[in-house]
Amino acid sequence: MVKTITDESSSEDLSALNEINKRKNKLVHIAIEAVEIKNESARTLGIKWVDTVQVGEVAHTVDGRVPATMTDVPALFRVGEFARWTSLSADIKLMVSKGAARLLAKPKIIAKSETNAFFTVGGEVPYAVVTRDGVNIEWKEYGTRVNLLPTVLDNNQVGLSIFTDVSDLDYAHGVVISGFSLPAVITRKASSSVILRDGETLALAGLERNFKEETTSGVPLLSDIPILGQLFSHKTFTDIKTTVVIF
Repeated sequence: MVKTITDESSSEDLSALNEINKRKNKLVHIAIEAVEIKNESARTLGIKWVDTVQVGEVAHTVDGRVPATMTDVPALFRVGEFARWTSLSADIKLMVSKGAARLLAKPKIIAKSETNAFFTVGGEVPYAVVTRDGVNIEWKEYGTRVNLLPTVLDNNQVGLSIFTDVSDLDYAHGVVISGFSLPAVITRKASSSVILRDGETLALAGLERNFKEETTSGVPLLSDIPILGQLFSHKTFTDIKTTVVIF
């Protein structure tokens, strides 16, 4: 049913309209931290990943307040809650300082209720496009992008639709054109809708990446000798698994 409210409408209808307008004009302050954490370190954060919800044929771990209308959720997408943000924030800073985590972005956004807001942290990288006339070089954005749609609800709650896109440069699968190496772009995406109480913080995770970390070690001085130095050094490759967590 669609109902039009005019100046001749009842006081009850006008009151409802005024309440809706008040909600739309409210501002929502959103503080976000996007952190890429090595999986073995992420287990020590103390985040409580709870319950599951069936989306299609895959069960996803989510918080109980998340509506069952989630879309585009990867199999490992998770929503969790924790008791003390101060303690968690300190743990993240320690991980970053030790190289166990990487801070991708830390924006603070003030958005109007029911109005889209977004931020992008990153840059542009050239990539090759093959045409009939040859190869053209175009540019593609990479980095961390988050789109948000907050909605002020009743009972001091805020609905938040969130879309995250995290991309990294991948030189291992890039191409070489005219002597220049053009990297590929690895992209991880997820989207969801959650309902939070005013002042509450949740963690969204599941944007995972696997890669090999190369470490070179050798005999001091001797390993620095051109060509011959390879005889006095060796490389170690370690499989690294990371996950991006949005707080």
